[in-house]
Parts: sequence; C-alpha cells; structure tokens
Amino acid sequence: MTASNRDTGERATVMSFWAREARALARAIQDAPILGAVLLTMIISGIFMAFPSLDLATSRLFYVEGRGFPLEFDPFWSLIRDLGQYATTSALIAVIALLVAKSSCRHVRCRSSRASFCFSPVRRS
Repeated sequence: MTASNRDTGERATVMSFWAREARALARAIQDAPILGAVLLTMIISGIFMAFPSLDLATSRLFYVEGRGFPLEFDPFWSLIRDLGQYATTSALIAVIALLVAKSSCRHVRCRSSRASFCFSPVRRS
C-alpha cells in the first residue's frame, strides 16, 4: 500500500466518522428540538466570542441612529437576551462542575454515547 492510498483511506475513515456523528447529532436534535436550539445558540455565541468584529458588524444591522436598538425595551426580547447571558454562565458552571466531579471520582469512568457527552458513572471491571 502506498502512502497516498493509506492517506486516502485514513481520510475516508475520518470523514465517515464525522458523517456518522453528524447523523447521530441530527437525530438527537430531531428528538429534542430544545437541545438543538441550545446547541445552535452556544455555537453562534462561540463564533461571536471568537470574532468580536463579526459581533459588532451584526449589531450594526439592528442599530438605528438616534434611537439605539428599537427592541431594547421590549419585554420579550429583553427576557431572551437575559436568558442567553444566563445560559452561557450556567453552561460554563455545569461543565466545570462535571469536570471536577469526574476528576474526583477515579473509580468511575466516563461512558459517552454518540452525539452527547454523558457523564453517567460506569464501574470499572
């Protein structure tokens, strides 16, 4: 087997792995649409955090000179904005708590299922 054939085979294996994971994630989101909304929100938030100039450019689309943001004082959209801020903080706290719990339980190993990170305890044999 030549090096290029081996590279092609490895690439195909990696691509099929990601294709399977994407299909599993799509099924999980189809079964739990709120999970999909939360994941999408977290992905978009991550992109905006990584690229602040993109965040500012997007914000300019909704800014009206002299009035500010028209929906700023609408109670529904204020609630959505506040929930988004709390969700980011809550997700960070949850991830840290899970990592601390996982590291403190050496006798328990992590069992993960496709398209989800599951920290359910499984006793080592």
